[in-house]
Amino acid sequence: MQVDRWVRRFAEEGRPGAYFRVRRSGAVAAGDPVTVLDRPEHGVTIGQMSAGLTAEQATAVLASGGGLAPKVVREAQLALRRAAV
Repeated sequence: MQVDRWVRRFAEEGRPGAYFRVRRSGAVAAGDPVTVLDRPEHGVTIGQMSAGLTAEQATAVLASGGGLAPKVVREAQLALRRAAV
């Protein structure tokens, strides 16, 4: 992207989302196909995570199994603690 702090800028503007990793260099252009290899069954979006999870969403995320980023686990656990108060 060659833009300083672009992830933070997107989040501050309320545009969080999935960002893709480059696995091999090459040209890519608007309209090129993208293949989704995996989608979590819990249905919680990155936008919902960014806005703050409900207890129901947090439970679904944690019940989805392994492979969660540590930050996602912490955010879900925090949401559950907040709901318990």
